[in-house]
Amino acid sequence: LEAAPGNIAEPNPDKQELSSSDTVEVSGEALHAPVEKTLTEVERILAAPASKPFEVLGLLPTNSSGYSIRSAFRRLALLVHPDKNPGHEDRCKQALLRVSAAREAAESLLGSGASVASKLSASESDSKEATVP
Repeated sequence: LEAAPGNIAEPNPDKQELSSSDTVEVSGEALHAPVEKTLTEVERILAAPASKPFEVLGLLPTNSSGYSIRSAFRRLALLVHPDKNPGHEDRCKQALLRVSAAREAAESLLGSGASVASKLSASESDSKEATVP
């Protein structure tokens, strides 16, 4: 069979495709989009209190399931893995450890049978009582 002329996409030498490591120019500022996103996510993870595992994972405790916890963990673990972020290994390792601990805590809260929201509110009230002199 012979292809009809004009149906085959010819490579355009003037058109350049960007790879994930290319710098994108946005209104005069050069941004490394993947690196910026990763560093922003690392800072968000490390800023979230360890006592709030759903916040670390970026989930709402009221509608989280085992699947959503595992899915959020996998997404974040791949994003902040130290091997994928050369030059930021220490911060990424801390973030990966925090995400891993949050996954375990969230799954244990979810798997114990009681309402996650009631457990979280009880743990927050316990911590408030402990800090009051």
